[in-house]
Amino acid sequence: MADGISSFGGPVTSKQDWCQPNYIYSSYVAELFNTLSNVPCII
Repeated sequence: MADGISSFGGPVTSKQDWCQPNYIYSSYVAELFNTLSNVPCII
């Protein structure tokens, strides 16, 4: 699944993909919901 997807951190090499498709909305964010749900922890 990860073949051919570009990301900010370099090529995607993981063979494991969990609940969400990766890098759909941005090349900076792998899993959008996971990122948004962790914003309170970051702040």
